[in-house]
Amino acid sequence: MLALNAAVEAARAGEAGAGFAVVAGEVRSLAKRATEAACNTQNLLDGTMKRVADATIAIKSVNTDFEDIIESATALGERNESITQAGVQQAQGLEEITKAIDQINQVTQDVAASAEEAAASSEELTGQAEEMRTIVAELS
Repeated sequence: MLALNAAVEAARAGEAGAGFAVVAGEVRSLAKRATEAACNTQNLLDGTMKRVADATIAIKSVNTDFEDIIESATALGERNESITQAGVQQAQGLEEITKAIDQINQVTQDVAASAEEAAASSEELTGQAEEMRTIVAELS
């Protein structure tokens, strides 16, 4: 608009308006450069907006991946807790089995001792029975 005004003034002034013509040319040149700079700025802004949009999508994807990782880690922790509890229960079961085996060993030792005593008593009774047989045979 400014260039158009300067061109009109240059035309009205004739030869004396040559300065206006130079100014009009410079204003046109400046307007052209300003338009080019505005286009470049718009292109840069468009590129930046696209990169921001792409980055937003990437960040959302990373957040989703992190949520999945957290979910997996939580599930893994729960499984480890279950394994730990099962291990504790198995240890308690083994402890009870060990106590039962100790009791069985004690009973086995008691039975063995009783068997030895019974064998000794049997031998003594056998000896006494032989003596009685001998006495009965002498009496008969």
